[in-house]
Amino acid sequence: MVGRVIPNNGIDLRGRHDLGEIIGLAYRLYIANFGPLFLMALTVAPLQILSAVVQDRIASVENQQLAAAAFLPFSVVVSLIATGALIHAVNDIATGTPPTFSRSLDAAFERFVALLMTNLLAGLLAILSLLAFPYFAVRWTFGPQAVVIEGKRHWAALDISSSIVKGQWWRTFGMLIVITLIATGPILLANAASLLPALPSSAILSVVLALTLPFLVAAQTLLYYDLRARKAAGDAPLPVLDPSPETELESDDRPADQ
Repeated sequence: MVGRVIPNNGIDLRGRHDLGEIIGLAYRLYIANFGPLFLMALTVAPLQILSAVVQDRIASVENQQLAAAAFLPFSVVVSLIATGALIHAVNDIATGTPPTFSRSLDAAFERFVALLMTNLLAGLLAILSLLAFPYFAVRWTFGPQAVVIEGKRHWAALDISSSIVKGQWWRTFGMLIVITLIATGPILLANAASLLPALPSSAILSVVLALTLPFLVAAQTLLYYDLRARKAAGDAPLPVLDPSPETELESDDRPADQ
């Protein structure tokens, strides 16, 4: 399924925007490309439904927890692929290319290992930082965007994220909070479906999650563009966006800027 590019009216999606503009643009590009974006997000639904149904068939609470733990690694894999595909699709839209389900999914598969390792590295380092967890979690939020859009991985991806947030941590934190609250509102309402049997309940929640994920990823990616534009305007230019398809993912063993 092919989407379409939103009419930009002279607006550079990869430029500087305030919170209201980011939320409005995220909704506009989502609505204009609802089909492919929703299908990308919907790839997480079958596994979520299956997990809920399996747990419902188990009487013991302990065994339910074991079943949930068994599904967790697969859920992480599928969620990362869906997120990577959505980031790629949003970048396509921002560069004037209508997004397609197959092309974005292929890009996510190609960069899955880099996405996984970058997220694991960021999560591990943030956890090890203990009390500083929120600080580093925000600094490294845009690692996936650096992997998918710029072809970075591991430390190099975290370096990009850290460098664009540096000096704008509180602004970034506040905007991420607002974006997350907007995205989680429908999910909280959908939790009322937990009163239903396992299959319809999990199906409703999975669909609502799939409906909100494209907005969340789009808004975060637009915020990434905004931070990057502000950083480039104030400091030495960052590496050029949109690496050529032939460019291999770069590795970098240097620790992220702290």
